[in-house]
Amino acid sequence: MKDRNKNFWLGILALVLVFGMTVVGCEKEPEDEGGSTITITGITLTSAEYSRIGVHIGKSVSGLASAYGSVALSGSSATISLVNYIHEGSYEDVPWKETGDFIIRLWFSPVGANSTNTYYHYTNGKTFAELGLNKDSTLAEQEAKLPKYTISSSKFTIDFSKFQPDP
Repeated sequence: MKDRNKNFWLGILALVLVFGMTVVGCEKEPEDEGGSTITITGITLTSAEYSRIGVHIGKSVSGLASAYGSVALSGSSATISLVNYIHEGSYEDVPWKETGDFIIRLWFSPVGANSTNTYYHYTNGKTFAELGLNKDSTLAEQEAKLPKYTISSSKFTIDFSKFQPDP
């Protein structure tokens, strides 16, 4: 009788443990709340010349950005958190999480209040002339000839040598 009682309580304990593990094991994993970041390495422009680096990422040149971000320029690399871009000068403080093939444009804001930004496009290291582009190229020509960068994860790195200044 004593063994039977002991087995009964061991069975109950086993059921309680199984039930407890089921409840604990069913907890939903928290989603990654962060968005994408781009790291640009090998930057040859200096913080003595430029105060900020920014990026616009989009499917086209004319409606260029779907992602935007900027940081202070310091050193030869910069990691920029990306947010949803709405239109010129306006963005949402919502992390950008898209993947696919994109045109990428960097901008550098010079030191000094009355200076204009300097722009660089991702060209995969080719010059604009090698791509058949020049300062008179239309937006449609740029869209057709600028290489797209494939973004397949939320963190990606591109070397600055893969960008060329706008003609």
